[in-house]
Amino acid sequence: MPNIEKSRPTASRVPVAGYPGESPFARLRSEMDQVFNQYFGPMLRSNGDGLLSEAFGSLDLSETDNAIDVTLDVPGVDPQNVDIKLVGDLLQITGHREEETTTEEKNFHRMERSYGSFHRQVTLPCEVSADKVEAELENGVLKIRLPKSAETKQKTRKIKVKTR
Repeated sequence: MPNIEKSRPTASRVPVAGYPGESPFARLRSEMDQVFNQYFGPMLRSNGDGLLSEAFGSLDLSETDNAIDVTLDVPGVDPQNVDIKLVGDLLQITGHREEETTTEEKNFHRMERSYGSFHRQVTLPCEVSADKVEAELENGVLKIRLPKSAETKQKTRKIKVKTR
């Protein structure tokens, strides 16, 4: 039986902001996040990978044995204003939410709802059958099902773990 060793990361760990010994860069990033949140508030927010995304456009990517599922929040977006493209292993979703126009004069005390365009691009974890992709938009939630290709299903193999 081969000897398998767990590799250890070679890079040093970056301290988390707010803890003793934090790096000055972590502190700077935390302060910049606070500034962006203060001035842009609900219009922009971090999507977890260091990029800012619009308030509409939060995305979940999940996988089953047969498909990749993408769920995207797009409240108030008309299905005709959504464009979905599959380019190689990239799923590109673009769209826009139009600002409501009224003839009535209003004095706004607060304006937090987002309008305009959004663009999300996701690298898919495996090859999918492009001709079988389905998408539906209901109650502000866009659901995209990307069935895995036959080659991907054949490459997937469950490995049995033995006990001693």
